[in-house]
Amino acid sequence: PVGLEQAHRVADRIAPLRPAAVYTSPMERTRETAAPIARTAGLRTRTAGGLIECDFGDWTGKPLSSLRRRKEWAKVQHSPSIFRFPGGESFSEMSQRMWDQLLVLVADHGGETIVAVSHADPIKAAIAMANDRPGMAHRPALGRGQAGDVGDHGLRHVILDIFGGLGLLRAADFADHADHMGV
Repeated sequence: PVGLEQAHRVADRIAPLRPAAVYTSPMERTRETAAPIARTAGLRTRTAGGLIECDFGDWTGKPLSSLRRRKEWAKVQHSPSIFRFPGGESFSEMSQRMWDQLLVLVADHGGETIVAVSHADPIKAAIAMANDRPGMAHRPALGRGQAGDVGDHGLRHVILDIFGGLGLLRAADFADHADHMGV
C-alpha cells in the first residue's frame, strides 16, 4: 500500500535525526504509520491518547453524503471552532487536547527529537496553536505540508505534517533536513 511505502520512506529520512521516542495516536492507522519509523530508529512506539483524532461522536462512520444534508453541516462549515459534534467534542476541545499532549511530550523529552504520529485535524490544530491562531485550525490555508514554529512557547521545535503524521523536530534539525524530508 502507498501509505506503508510513504511511512518507510519517512522512517529512512527521520532515522539520521535519531529520535528519542515515537508516539502515536491509539488508532490503528497511526500505529501502522508509526511502526516503521520506530523500527528504523530502533525504538518501540508509545501511545499518547491526546494525539487521537477528533471525536466526531454520532457522526463517526457516517457517509459524508448523509452528513451534508444535516442542518448542522452549515454550522461546522462556517463556524468550525464553535461547533460541537453531537455526542463528541468540538474542534476547540480537540485543539486544546492535542496541544496539551504535545507540551507534555516535549517537556518529557527536553531538547530531544521526538516523532508524534497523529491525524489531519489534530495536526492542523497543533499548527494553528503553535502560531497563536487557534481559530484558524480548520481554514483551507492550513493544509497538509504546512509547518509552523512554536516560537514564544519556549519550545524550540517545529511542527511538521509528514504524510498525515506529525513530527516534532528541533528547529536546527528542521533547517538542516527539511529539503530531505520529502514533504
